[in-house]
Amino acid sequence: MSSSTDQAAPPSSPVRGIIFLVIAVSILSVQDVIIRFLSGDYPVHEIVFFRAFASLVPVAVIIFLEGGVAVLKTRRKGLQIVRGVFAFSAYTFFYLGIASLPLATAITIFFAAPLIVTALSVPVLKEHVGIHRWMAVLVGFAGVVLMTEPQSGTLSWGSLFSLSSAFCYSGVILTTRLMGNTESSSGMSFYTILVYIVLSAIIGLMLGDGSYLVAGQSDLDFLLRPWVMPSMQDFGLIAACGLIWGTGFYLLSHAYMTTSAVVITPFEYASLPWAVAWGYIFWQEIPTAMAVVGVSLIVGAGIYIVRREARAQKA
Repeated sequence: MSSSTDQAAPPSSPVRGIIFLVIAVSILSVQDVIIRFLSGDYPVHEIVFFRAFASLVPVAVIIFLEGGVAVLKTRRKGLQIVRGVFAFSAYTFFYLGIASLPLATAITIFFAAPLIVTALSVPVLKEHVGIHRWMAVLVGFAGVVLMTEPQSGTLSWGSLFSLSSAFCYSGVILTTRLMGNTESSSGMSFYTILVYIVLSAIIGLMLGDGSYLVAGQSDLDFLLRPWVMPSMQDFGLIAACGLIWGTGFYLLSHAYMTTSAVVITPFEYASLPWAVAWGYIFWQEIPTAMAVVGVSLIVGAGIYIVRREARAQKA
């Protein structure tokens, strides 16, 4: 799962940027598969805790290549923490979602984040959103409703988690926009990892003994399960997730730093075919007709909003 939060730089090589982005989302899709496999044995906050430590390795390398500790200087400590809390919440909810929903469904609902950002950019960023983009937001949210399978009469925990991840990730995007002109992407990644470590440790201390685990609530097991020492094989998989995360987001950042966001953002939806493929290969998940319609509405609305923003910027 991915979605860029970095400010776009002047375009230089569209083809190269597209290649970097497609490789990034392909790599990150593997992390989603690994975490779903681990979700039956460990609590989500334990996975996030160890993954955060592992991701420090590639991020440290990137920081070294970009100029060392100087890139960690920040003028917006408060916003760095707020962004980290949003990011931690977004990915924790996302992992809870993919543990109980078909992989493609959870990822598609997560892609409602750009729609939420468009709606919130009016009160938060004081941006003007025209009638065309508002219509696209409504169409996209109609797709979200279809993905949550309203015919069941209730909203499942998995759908609720995935929707929460989209809302929290919109907070990541908005806070990044607020400080994107003064902070480096590697610096923001570093401070976000620190927040991951602190928050996952706190939640582990609160829930890690398993005392809140309730029999019969399988959708909540991934959150309330007690911490256990990972086997060497599983610890290797968690460490691999950290390396994947650090490498994938470096490639995403590089793509957005060298190519116009308007050009490459639609290619983030390349993660959806991977989600469908992995879901079918490992769990024999086949999207329903309603899910296909929902995906089409969300993706179509997202791409339309990107194009409308491009036209507005040119104007």
